[in-house]
Amino acid sequence: MNQPPQSQSDVQAVWQKIRPLVLQRIEAIEEVVTCGFSASASQEQLRSATGEAHKLHGTLGSFGYPKGSRLASQIESGLQDVNQPEQAYALSMLLQSLRDHLQEAPELPSTEMPSQRSRVWLLGKGGLALAALQAHLEMEVREQWSEPEPPDLIVMDPLDVSAVAEIRVRYPNAPILALTVGELSDELRLQALQAGVLRLIPQQTEAEALAEEAWRLAHLDRAQAWVLALDDDPLALKVLERLLLGQGVKLEAVRQAPAFWQSLNRRRPDIVLLDLEMPDFSGQEICQLLRSNPITEDIPVMVITANEDPVTLENLYAYGVDDCLHKPIRSRELMLRIRNRLDRVQAIRRHSLQEAETGAWSLEHGKPLALRMLRLAERAQTPLTLAVVKLSEPSQATIFRLSRSLRGEDLVCRWREEHLLLGLYGSSAADSLARLRGIFGELESDFGVKSWVGLAEFPVQGNSFELLVERARACVEILSARDVSGILGYAELRTGSTSELLDVLLVEDDPLLGEIVLHSLNSRNLKCQWIQDGDEALQGLTGQLPALRPRVLVLDVDLPGASGLEILRQLRQDGALRRTRVIMLTVRSNESETLETLTLGAYDHLAKPCSLQILMQRVNLALHAP
Repeated sequence: MNQPPQSQSDVQAVWQKIRPLVLQRIEAIEEVVTCGFSASASQEQLRSATGEAHKLHGTLGSFGYPKGSRLASQIESGLQDVNQPEQAYALSMLLQSLRDHLQEAPELPSTEMPSQRSRVWLLGKGGLALAALQAHLEMEVREQWSEPEPPDLIVMDPLDVSAVAEIRVRYPNAPILALTVGELSDELRLQALQAGVLRLIPQQTEAEALAEEAWRLAHLDRAQAWVLALDDDPLALKVLERLLLGQGVKLEAVRQAPAFWQSLNRRRPDIVLLDLEMPDFSGQEICQLLRSNPITEDIPVMVITANEDPVTLENLYAYGVDDCLHKPIRSRELMLRIRNRLDRVQAIRRHSLQEAETGAWSLEHGKPLALRMLRLAERAQTPLTLAVVKLSEPSQATIFRLSRSLRGEDLVCRWREEHLLLGLYGSSAADSLARLRGIFGELESDFGVKSWVGLAEFPVQGNSFELLVERARACVEILSARDVSGILGYAELRTGSTSELLDVLLVEDDPLLGEIVLHSLNSRNLKCQWIQDGDEALQGLTGQLPALRPRVLVLDVDLPGASGLEILRQLRQDGALRRTRVIMLTVRSNESETLETLTLGAYDHLAKPCSLQILMQRVNLALHAP
């Protein structure tokens, strides 16, 4: 769950604590500038003063003094010519401006961050629906909605077809889930769907199933639905843009086949719209090419044509076209067809998420199911053990045997890097260890398969999904590093003698910036550590069994000892970036340096001075990234 942002009073409290250190740095620079009036500043003094100005440049903006950072940057540049009296005078004026500026109140941005919880508007009696949603979901459920911003989901309990049209006028794109009483006639069901209801569910549906469907609908990312259109007629593309404007669809319109393929290579669209008659390639030929490629074969294709010849239409469907739209196109018909096609594709994908050959769930569905298990365990106050499994031969037969050996309420799903994730509901780590020891012993006896299994128990070893998985995975990596197959529970580890698992490791040599960042991280109840030397960080982060295993590494580029780039390169070479997301910090931010850090595998790159709130938000995103 997201931690609350740090308040402005916290930032100001830390600023008052370190303000004397800032003034000491300014005084040190002033001493060198005074020497500059007589051209007596030494190279050692110059290097020291430049370093102090460089650190002020990277620090002051984070405390609400962006102008101070700019002044420090000018001072840093000007120190190169400090032994010229005119330059020394200009620097003294800049330093006085900096002192005056620091007497002003900081320009702290608002710490209010938008809620990431889904918002549900409940209409009607709402007794059963309200109880189900509040009991099973982390959603903001309201029985009345007064804000102009549309909700993520509208739940109608019970169905009222006459009210749906009114809702659609105000919230044209919000999904509607309606609960039905008794058997609906086909005519009434059709009226509800045509009016704009997305799903109809009987009122007697179990609360958990209702909540799961509501969660899915609330997270439909309609605003990000991407449509790629190819038509050689610019006017026709303008018509499409007008029809789709404000409909929650992002349209990319291209006029030539090369541009179409380039766009397709950059990103997979949700739907492809093709004109039938084009000079170079017809829509039918483009569709044939899409269907012949395993990567694009399942992308929905809709063809726009003025041709109503039955033979032509039959050929289009025979070559894989999903739908045909006849010119002139009507906006409502276009949107209904796009949405229906998207919903159908999603439904097919949902029902194909569990592998028939192994019984394992896909990676895409694994995390939502595990999160649901975690919520159930939290409400029922029962243990839950997550296990990360690495098999020497993850064949279909092996995984099928594993799935069949577990209980029906247990979870088996594909996980990253060909690992498996097991969810053992109601089972402690000790119980799970005993059960899995027998199961994996049989796998080794019958199939000759070795296994490396790590266990972490909720809530004993963590109360968040990400932390439990990371701790279970750490056990697997420790077993692999020791070249010993078997099962290892996180409780068996001794912190420090094997690996220190951290939420965030900060590697920053500036004590002013490090102080406030560490304070902000600690205020969010994160397990953190701060290192100021590059060599010390490199030693702790690398090796076959590193002493430090952070989920997020905030890494400065300019460090005493090893630089941030050297550390990043070594982490990439060791394969540590699979478990650690790196956020790079640097003052000298330019395009080439940014590209270099991202190419080396950094998760994010921030230029100093940066807002503390922005840095904390980036850290939070990295902690919760899939």
